[in-house]
Amino acid sequence: MKSTIEDLFIDYRLKEKDCALITKLKSRVSENKCRLNKNLGKHQEVLLLEIEDGQNLIAEISSTKSFIAGFKMALKIGLETSGDCCLCNDGGRCMAR
Repeated sequence: MKSTIEDLFIDYRLKEKDCALITKLKSRVSENKCRLNKNLGKHQEVLLLEIEDGQNLIAEISSTKSFIAGFKMALKIGLETSGDCCLCNDGGRCMAR
């Protein structure tokens, strides 16, 4: 099941990349980074890269967790509204709820 969720997430992310707003924001960030790097020393550049890496990792983890939580919520809503557990077909007595 995890690989299916990851596949859906990757598909979602690929569609998101086509968004014009995201493209515009990425360009703006890149331009600002170039301007900032011109005025930084080597040590400061390393610190900036470490900050960017940390922010990117936080965003990636948050995005993945949010997507998975939404998928689980949709599954639970589907189970609650159907009356039967589609996973074990037990007439609504499933302990997975």
